[in-house]
Amino acid sequence: DFHDVWQIDPLYMGLPLLARLLFAVAAALVLYACSMLSSPATAQEPRSSPRLSNTATAATAAAVDITPEYWLPASLPHAKPPQVVSGCGPAPGPREQQTQRPRLPHTPCQASDAVVCAIAASAPGHSLLLLSSVLGQPASSVLTERLTAAKGAVSPGQLLLVATTREAATVAQSLGVGWYLPREAGSGAAPARVSAGALWRIGAQLLRAGCTVVLSTSRVRWAASPFPHLSADVDVEAAQLGSQMSRGSVVGVHDPPMGWSAYGQSMACPMLDPAVVALHPTAPAAELAAQLANRLLGCGADCERSRPSGSLAFLLTQLVHQPAHDGDTRAGVSMRVLRRDCLLGGRGLFGGGHVATAAASRDEEAEVALEQRAGVDAAAMGPGPNDILRSALFSEAREAVLERGCRAQPRDEGSAAPRPLNDILQPGDAFPKPSACAADENMRALCELLKEAAIGREVLAAVSNKNIFAMLGTFLVGCARANISNAVVVALDDATAQFARGKGAHTYVRKLVARGGSTDNHATSGLKFAVLHEFLSAGCSVLLSDVDVLWMQNPFTLPSLYRDADVEGMTDGWDDLTAYGYEWPSHTRSLRLGARNSGLFYVRATVEAVRMMARLKGRMQREAVWDQTAYNEEMWWAALPREPAHGIAARVMNYLCHMNSKTFFRYMREDDQLLARHRPVSLHINYHPEKLPRMEDAFARYHGAAPDVDLGNGLGRPTKRAAQGGIHAWHWGVGLKAGKWCREAPRVRGAPGSALGGRLVAAGGRATWSGISGLHFHAGGALDTPWGSGSWGTLKKPGAEHEDVLFADFIGQQHVVGPHADGWPRLTSTRCADFENVTVVVHEGG
Repeated sequence: DFHDVWQIDPLYMGLPLLARLLFAVAAALVLYACSMLSSPATAQEPRSSPRLSNTATAATAAAVDITPEYWLPASLPHAKPPQVVSGCGPAPGPREQQTQRPRLPHTPCQASDAVVCAIAASAPGHSLLLLSSVLGQPASSVLTERLTAAKGAVSPGQLLLVATTREAATVAQSLGVGWYLPREAGSGAAPARVSAGALWRIGAQLLRAGCTVVLSTSRVRWAASPFPHLSADVDVEAAQLGSQMSRGSVVGVHDPPMGWSAYGQSMACPMLDPAVVALHPTAPAAELAAQLANRLLGCGADCERSRPSGSLAFLLTQLVHQPAHDGDTRAGVSMRVLRRDCLLGGRGLFGGGHVATAAASRDEEAEVALEQRAGVDAAAMGPGPNDILRSALFSEAREAVLERGCRAQPRDEGSAAPRPLNDILQPGDAFPKPSACAADENMRALCELLKEAAIGREVLAAVSNKNIFAMLGTFLVGCARANISNAVVVALDDATAQFARGKGAHTYVRKLVARGGSTDNHATSGLKFAVLHEFLSAGCSVLLSDVDVLWMQNPFTLPSLYRDADVEGMTDGWDDLTAYGYEWPSHTRSLRLGARNSGLFYVRATVEAVRMMARLKGRMQREAVWDQTAYNEEMWWAALPREPAHGIAARVMNYLCHMNSKTFFRYMREDDQLLARHRPVSLHINYHPEKLPRMEDAFARYHGAAPDVDLGNGLGRPTKRAAQGGIHAWHWGVGLKAGKWCREAPRVRGAPGSALGGRLVAAGGRATWSGISGLHFHAGGALDTPWGSGSWGTLKKPGAEHEDVLFADFIGQQHVVGPHADGWPRLTSTRCADFENVTVVVHEGG
């Protein structure tokens, strides 16, 4: 090499300057000629090293049937110190300590291909910049310019071209750049797809060999080495499409027919840009790279999910951000967002990225053309927040439950092996964890309970207070009917503890008070995270359930739980796209999916889950935030500079197995085959205000009436709506079908011309509602209630317009108010949703 040319005896140094220059030029020409005459080395057969698992994981599947060719420079000049671009170095460490993944060893090489081991062995600093030769098919001159720039940016030997043609390999070799030509290059497949798949496939193998790899398309022009600009504290670092960094966001949805639950939530995050992706040598990163390669190149005839959908950016974003579901597993990578102004500045608003820039192309990403799955047309739903409401695609989940029920399914062939969970307790450790049990009196009481209640170090837990005894009773009977014997009630007060113990339930008394002292549903719900932190710290995994959940099967023994993620939760989505995710064509291309419900999720006793619960506990104490919003954010947010990566491996439950009430009443109930043949594991009445009555009708449908069960109409009797069809009596939105007239009847605020309304205003307008004070009917039609503001006025009853009746609407509920049988000052209010009557007493004289 050129370094050796100058190590010549003193005779050379004594030659005249001109002679020395001619000698140097001649030596350079000789070296160039020798490199061009040398024939490329042929890859050896894959070495017979033991596989990590007998299962066909993504990484092992990616190693099959590769007979590549490669060439590496025989010798390299001395490495130069890497240039660190000012302002683009790694951000200061995150404020919170995060779990570091174990690094895969560089020696011995764990790659199953001797070619890859040879490439890895030559990598300076165990780091390689991999450049693909197509994605837009750059001309030879463009490729030469990109390779020259990249070679000058990194240390000698840190650059490898993943070529798809021999012409590209020749260009690289003429520049002294190593190249790798995979067998797929001659397959006749689309060059762009082969290039992307081969890039990720060798990336997976090099990760297994202990190398850090940066994957880059040839449209990226490197000005400095990427390696000193990486944080290296996560599995994956990638830039996002668009001009700004974002950790993700909550996108609200408004669905008026749902009435009380018209507001819903979905989660969105910007697409990741496949132009530059850094992967560190961990098992999850290697599994991710191999799974993506399999999606592009295929993993055999039996690979059920090998067909990708959408763009390459969407595919990458799916495998990094989208939770696992059914047999479609995820590697569970931790991820950090790269600064786009530094890494890809030529495509952002900052102008002139300092480490690298990316040339624009006619197709913004010059992407692989990936086919759409049948029936999927996410773009047709439109860019608006509420356009998601059009989605109604059930084929994937419906086919699965009709064929196999709700039992957890084996991993799809070619999918990533989920990363090993970082459990608080190992199999041989004492349970509950002794050091956690000794923390205080509450923990000692909890540990004594867990010794009795937990099965396999797991419990089903419900947090409740004295406001919802009827619903809690129905919940407990449902658990008993589903043979769930490890259910625990976390009682927030003594009255609830007494009630639960009277029902024979395992009970943990924990007198917590919500921020602000409120005891309403949302405030109480936020206390669950403090309770979960205690359970998990003791080494007990928890299936957290609100009490408005009806259990029809035992999720532990069926099992419907996969237990391969830190958190697996029920979704508020209602079909394949809203539950599992789709490409949202908003102003920023994003992955979007329905929020996971904070009222039903399984959380494993892992280090990452304990930290997540600690963060949520703190947020509930400090912030006025809905517990469901915080819950989703803490396992969705991407890590920005100076922020820790959550490191949570997530899974979403099958939406037809662990159902929300919108899915059940709007869709499944109307599907005769599904209703007749499919038995869900659970049904959460989360979308509807008539929680207890709908829960009672669902109980009657799946468990039947029994002499010891009161379904709101006396022991052993059918529900009050049985004659109207039970579950079929309910509108899929708000209320009973029979109450539609009541909800939609014409209303006039302020009661002009109404004798009853005039008398109410003349009396001062103040009243009690079922014994609760704080009601005020104002003359103009405004209504104050203890639960929130509303409106009142006259209502025209269809077919009886002459009747003098009023309406009182508040917190999403409609009521008809008329004379009471006992006469003035009493009135009867009938709720339109379920025709429940309460007495309103007017205070004469205000």
